[in-house]
Amino acid sequence: MQKKTKRSIVPPGSVLRFVKVPEGADEGCERQIGRLCRVGYYCRKDGTEIVWIVNQFGEYVETWDQSDLEDYFEIVQRSQEEDLYGLDKPQWATIESSEPQWQWT
Repeated sequence: MQKKTKRSIVPPGSVLRFVKVPEGADEGCERQIGRLCRVGYYCRKDGTEIVWIVNQFGEYVETWDQSDLEDYFEIVQRSQEEDLYGLDKPQWATIESSEPQWQWT
């Protein structure tokens, strides 16, 4: 397995658009195509291979493998955040957009 460099890690705060449903995903997943979300801060226990997805309200809602991001998401806005773990950082702001937002059923 190729080790991720800091450059190849999607930084926290980056805005993503969900563009492809994983094979075998439940039926509701297809409704999420086009939705925006944000990359959350990484967890030291999980490392940078596990990406926390943050919904439009700033809530951490699910995880994805770093290696799968490019297959299922496009980066709309790459963050300049350098602190991968976000110790003592405030909660993420809402995503302001006229585009569809991440919804959980």
